[in-house]
Amino acid sequence: MALTRDLSRSAGSKRATGRTRSRLDRAFACLRARQEGQSVLEVAIVLPVLMTVMMTIFYIGWSFNNKIMLTQAVGAGAQYIQAIAQNTATTVADPCLLTTGVLLNAAPNLAPASINITYNLNGSQYTINGAATGAECSGASSNFVLGGTVTVSATYPCNFGPLNGLANLFISGNPFSNSCLIQAKSDQLVY
Repeated sequence: MALTRDLSRSAGSKRATGRTRSRLDRAFACLRARQEGQSVLEVAIVLPVLMTVMMTIFYIGWSFNNKIMLTQAVGAGAQYIQAIAQNTATTVADPCLLTTGVLLNAAPNLAPASINITYNLNGSQYTINGAATGAECSGASSNFVLGGTVTVSATYPCNFGPLNGLANLFISGNPFSNSCLIQAKSDQLVY
């Protein structure tokens, strides 16, 4: 009889444990069902933030590319105008016009109308828009002096595209505004 009681107790405890597991399984199943929508919510929250970070990295990289291109173009323009200044055998009517063409050809991916170029020829300064045509600094050849300097500088606006509108929504004093300018400058000695 004692043996029968012990068996029934152990069998009863297994049943009780079986019921408890069943309730736990139901509880976990209920929790798992609630978590299915959680992943969709996480994606909905994280995806716009991730896309904004990726777009910011893209536009900053694009601006660095524009900076490199503008710097190389200004260097090419300064070397070209220095070569004009060194060649005393010929007189060029408008050295800035020729140099602007060289500078714009050296930066094919930049919008010519957005490039503002400044020439400083031995103290005389000429400011030209990249899209302008015609005589910009006619008579400037007389400013070339041996031992003098020729400086070419240019500016180009930064453009962060859709980030401007997004930043206006969330940030006061938008850091992505188009007030940003990329600048490049090159000095050459006339010898």
